[in-house]
Amino acid sequence: MGKMLTAHGLKFYLRSALSSPLTTPGVILWDIFGELKTAYAFASVVFVGGSLKPLGGQNMIEPAVQGTFTVTGPHYDDFAWAAAEMLEKGLLVRKNSWKALAETMAEALEHPGGRDRQKARVQDHIQSKKGGARQACDEILKAFDLRP
Repeated sequence: MGKMLTAHGLKFYLRSALSSPLTTPGVILWDIFGELKTAYAFASVVFVGGSLKPLGGQNMIEPAVQGTFTVTGPHYDDFAWAAAEMLEKGLLVRKNSWKALAETMAEALEHPGGRDRQKARVQDHIQSKKGGARQACDEILKAFDLRP
């Protein structure tokens, strides 16, 4: 990834090499586990990796729940259970090529949206999905005549 960015004249930073926040806009390649939640809270736009090729994709809920404009490629099989409704509700944007993805991200950076509104919309969506485990347990208990 770094070679590709450099070949296109884009400066990037490895997260592991940073000891202080960037003072100017820049691309950070996150190469440390366990920090993405914090990064998403500060990011304006996030591309969910592993989704331009059939690699299964990454979790698009994590950046979206922070109110971040979230873009994915066409391959998100590991998270298909969440993606369909998020796309339908405009909580996630899907692009089929790196070029369309880059254009969408650039547009989002030029015209930032309402982060708080987006965060609230995603939270509402998540709240509407709660209770599935309880429903499943109730059905199991009913099947064994342990609950009316």
